[in-house]
Amino acid sequence: MLKEAKVQSWKDFLEDIKEHNVWKKIYTYCINLNCMKKIEVYGIRLPNGSTTTSVEETINQNYKKCFPTDTINTDTPFHGLQRTKALENYSSILDPLFTTSEIDGVINSLNLNKSPGPDCIKNETLKRIHLMFLCFFSKLFNACLQLSTFPRSWKRANIFLIPKNNDFRGPHLDNLRCISLLPTIGKCLEKTDCGTGFSWFLHSKKNS
Repeated sequence: MLKEAKVQSWKDFLEDIKEHNVWKKIYTYCINLNCMKKIEVYGIRLPNGSTTTSVEETINQNYKKCFPTDTINTDTPFHGLQRTKALENYSSILDPLFTTSEIDGVINSLNLNKSPGPDCIKNETLKRIHLMFLCFFSKLFNACLQLSTFPRSWKRANIFLIPKNNDFRGPHLDNLRCISLLPTIGKCLEKTDCGTGFSWFLHSKKNS
């Protein structure tokens, strides 16, 4: 009985695949079975010709490549000026508050197929919260604006190594790339802030 049910389930799955959903069906099936692309995590060739000998070394080398250290010694005059300004005390009392329409636009534009960050809060969940409590994100984001703060937990990301191609004969460091999955709520605050700042810039330029 169990074997027959499995065979019938597989037949039903194949019959349900159409031209418009072929990749989605197969992708979903593979995700459920954890059919992840296998990559070597050591023995990775480095730019100097040597190879990594452990998982930790591979991770550290990728981290250095994708997230270089931001030191004062490498600053151009422009970057040095921006670094100095960033360290100055800033009062946000004159900044306009985020409007409901601005936040609506950001939340409603969230892609439901994106993966969540360390908080494991999916975009669909954020959209549902926004529909149930219309003022929640408005109060939260405006509080961050008035306090001139960006929560540290929203800056933390899950980092994954993704292979660019299947170069099994000599995997190279350049064939691995990092993706950072940040909490979506932090990205929403950033987008709202950037949108407000850009609108203010256009308005000021128009009236100048």
